[in-house]
Amino acid sequence: MTTQSLRGALSAVAGVIAGVSGVNSSPSFALFNINDRIFSLNYVMASNVEISETGTKQHLAIIACDLITPLVSATDEIDTILGLIDSISTALITEATTGGDMFGDAIDTYSNLQIQFLPNYIYSNVQYIGYRIMLEEVKLKIDL
Repeated sequence: MTTQSLRGALSAVAGVIAGVSGVNSSPSFALFNINDRIFSLNYVMASNVEISETGTKQHLAIIACDLITPLVSATDEIDTILGLIDSISTALITEATTGGDMFGDAIDTYSNLQIQFLPNYIYSNVQYIGYRIMLEEVKLKIDL
């Protein structure tokens, strides 16, 4: 069995989002100061390893991507980002279907794609607005 890492999974997800036209930056790890208008902060929100009494092992994680832009005009910013949410959702879903390669084989599967509105997001002392995209129950192959 090939072991997959959280770092590899996070990098692969960030790479898919970076490939969406309109996203100016999508680093694998959150940086303190990003000067792009629309960017994604990518991080592991939670992670757990389940080991059953029968010896079954699985590593499940939540990978979050906060797609944000500086708040200037809420109506304009939301309209712009909503268009990107559709494209990002399609790209993430495609990776998990027959058209994709499971994020370059960095992820075994994931069960849910959740999107949340972020009306007041402070990052690097600047007010932003955006959406959090969460891949839930991201399953990674592990050797224990």
